[in-house]
Amino acid sequence: MENSTFNFKESDKVYYIPNHAKGNVTHKDVEIGVVTSVNKLYVFVQFSYGTTSKACLSENLRKY
Repeated sequence: MENSTFNFKESDKVYYIPNHAKGNVTHKDVEIGVVTSVNKLYVFVQFSYGTTSKACLSENLRKY
């Protein structure tokens, strides 16, 4: 199944899995964040270190 932006909604807790982690949710570079908004292209995620949301591709996200 395609990992579409529509699989996410505001307030979902998610793992951000960078491309070099190859889908490994236990990789040391995986980050946890909270979805703040969604559009057709991006899922916007607030991470603990920032004050603004980052635009993420849905392919790099998994629900927590």
